[in-house]
Amino acid sequence: MLDVSHTSASPPTPPRRPQAEHPRSGPRSRRPVSTSQRSTTTRDRHRAAIRRLRPPCALCDADIDYNLRSPHPMSFVVDHIIPLALGGTDELDNKQPAHRVCNERKAAKHPDQTKTRPVPRQFVTTRTW
Repeated sequence: MLDVSHTSASPPTPPRRPQAEHPRSGPRSRRPVSTSQRSTTTRDRHRAAIRRLRPPCALCDADIDYNLRSPHPMSFVVDHIIPLALGGTDELDNKQPAHRVCNERKAAKHPDQTKTRPVPRQFVTTRTW
């Protein structure tokens, strides 16, 4: 016997494909997991390691007031010596302290293209007693 109660003109919807889940995400997580994003924990640790020594700005060699908050032009920011856009790494040895305005002026230029040369600094992140 033919069922005539369902006479809809719209085509049937295709079945949903199951989404691959990240081991730590729940079944309702819709945000794709990306391994290319930078870790905020690593960023905060690097900022703290640089801030701990309170070094001067690596670009203009003037003192940095570490109490100033963003977006003040003379506030502390972390500058990548070789910018990420030019293939630099997001490791501590590729980072240096800078004023916000100095970092914006440098932009994504290679150290050879700027007037100032970065001074190599070593930041202590672990201690042995």
